[in-house]
Amino acid sequence: MTFVQSLSRMALGLGIVALAACQTVPQEQAPADADDRAQTVVEPSEELSEEQQAALDQAEYSPLLVFLADFEPQDDWVEVALEDDTALYLRPEPSFTRDDLMSVETYASESGEGLLALFLTDAATERLSRLTTEHPDQRLALAVDGTLLAAPRYSKPLTNGRLVFMVGSVENAELAARLIAGEEAVGETPRP
Repeated sequence: MTFVQSLSRMALGLGIVALAACQTVPQEQAPADADDRAQTVVEPSEELSEEQQAALDQAEYSPLLVFLADFEPQDDWVEVALEDDTALYLRPEPSFTRDDLMSVETYASESGEGLLALFLTDAATERLSRLTTEHPDQRLALAVDGTLLAAPRYSKPLTNGRLVFMVGSVENAELAARLIAGEEAVGETPRP
C-alpha cells in the first residue's frame, strides 16, 4: 500500500487535540472547527521520494505510527491538505511504531475524554527525548490503523518515555488500544 493510500485511510478521524503526558505542555484549546475536522478527508499534496516511500514501507505493517508534524511547511515533509483549507506537514518517516512500545493503556480524563497512553521502550524514550529537543514546538501525529487521531503540539522536550493522547471518547481509546495490540475490532474505527 502506498503512502498516498495510507493517508487517504486517515480520513475517518482527524482530531487535533492536546498531548497529555507527565512532562507535557499545558493543554491547548481545540479550534472552533475541531468537530468539522473529525470528518476531514486528508490527501497528500505531493508525491514521495523513493527514499521516503522505502521508509514508510518498512513501518507499514505497524498499526501504530507516530510522526513528527507541524502546521508550518518543512523541507522534504509531506503536505497533507485538510478539508478546511489548512495543511498539516508530516515527516515522511514515522518516529515511532508498535515495535517501540512496552505497553498501551487507556484512561478517562477528569472531563471524560478518552486518553491513550503509550509507554515506550528505553531506546524509544531516548529517541523521543532527542527528537523533541532537536525539534522544539512541533507536533506528534498519532495514526492508528491508518486513522489520524491526534496531532498535539509540545513545547518542551518529552523525557519520561510516555506519550498520552486525547482521542475523543474512552471507547475510542479502548478501540485504538485493541488495534495496536492486534486484537480485531470488526466494523469499528476510532473517531475523535
